[in-house]
Amino acid sequence: MVGRGRPPPPPQVARDEGIRPRRRNMEDEENMYGKLKFNMPKFKGEDDAEAYLSWALKVDKIFRIHNYSGAKKVAMASLEFEDYANTWWEQVVTLREEKGDPPIDTWEDMKEEMQARFVPTHYKTDLFNKLQKLKQGTKTVEEFFKEMELTMMRANIQESENQTIARFFNGLNYPIKKIVEFQQYSNMVELVHQASKVMRGGLRSPPHQDQQVPQVDP
Repeated sequence: MVGRGRPPPPPQVARDEGIRPRRRNMEDEENMYGKLKFNMPKFKGEDDAEAYLSWALKVDKIFRIHNYSGAKKVAMASLEFEDYANTWWEQVVTLREEKGDPPIDTWEDMKEEMQARFVPTHYKTDLFNKLQKLKQGTKTVEEFFKEMELTMMRANIQESENQTIARFFNGLNYPIKKIVEFQQYSNMVELVHQASKVMRGGLRSPPHQDQQVPQVDP
């Protein structure tokens, strides 16, 4: 007579199968980013807003892939201060201690303090003025576009793509503009490509555009 034993328990792996790979992926990602080698950029406190903004952008990239606490980010950034920047920061820390103010312990607060010191209030106004007057001139199409785009980002200008297209088109040199006007493009990137092609000599104006306008004597 065959004994009636209890059926074996169901395998326990099913519930964990979906959890372990996700956990493993997270650990692998943390290990990969944690092992990335990087050098914190130096900052000397030059009288140059662009120098500070470029430095802050590089540090932002580093902190984006490392899960440091706010206090550690502040400490790591300030360790790379040199010359005037180092003296200035020590004064900021000392004055806050003397006043009984809480220490700056987040990267965002540190950037706010540095922006107030190293980016003059007229900086954004200067960027707006520069953007209004910006023309292609002796620059290539790509150089002109990149300068316009960077200026807009620095000034934090938010506008529709159609407005940006009009801004770029109006700044092009006239010989390029009059040819591009008759080309097909549906976005900013296509316009830049068309204008670059014109500058390289790959596109020419329609026949009626090449005709000389007769000069009328007064």
